Amino acid sequence: MPKEMILEYLALNEKEEKLKLCLVMETAPLLKGMKQSCILVVTPENLKSIRRQLKKTDISCVVLHTREKKEVIMLYRVQAMEQYLQEEKVKKFLQNYGYRCKSLSDYIALLQRRVVCFYEKSHTFPHEIGAFLGYPIQDVEGFIENAGKNYLLSGYWKVYSNMQAAKELFRKFDEAKDSATRELLDGKQLYEIAG
Repeated sequence: MPKEMILEYLALNEKEEKLKLCLVMETAPLLKGMKQSCILVVTPENLKSIRRQLKKTDISCVVLHTREKKEVIMLYRVQAMEQYLQEEKVKKFLQNYGYRCKSLSDYIALLQRRVVCFYEKSHTFPHEIGAFLGYPIQDVEGFIENAGKNYLLSGYWKVYSNMQAAKELFRKFDEAKDSATRELLDGKQLYEIAG
């Protein structure tokens, strides 16, 4: 995506449109159905705008934590997340972290509690969040075991196994970002991009 096109778009548009561009660039793999979720940190004002913009999509938004005028939010597709959390390796991994949940809302509620505990400094960061984001379980485990060091590749996440598959997926995510950004610059609405 030519930088000049993005800079021109930013110069010509209002705050809401600029936020839409940032949202598209940050969440393109989710918008294009390649991921079931993503996490963003936004202002309360931007959260209201994001919720408005996502209204005509099947993407849900949950606040994981509010801190210092910032909202830590997870955007997700309910059906995709439910299916993913039922995968045996994902379910087993999360059970090791106390997620013995029966419903998506139970999983999210426990994740919210873990995030809140981290920000209140009563618990370490819930690195199992990587599973909710769709990172390969081997990479989430590798990150936890290696304390974020000794990775093979760093991109959309830190890779500890199957570097070639991760490179290919990172390339596809980059293509999704390019495609979604072009669609926005061509005048499509967010719900059309997320179709």
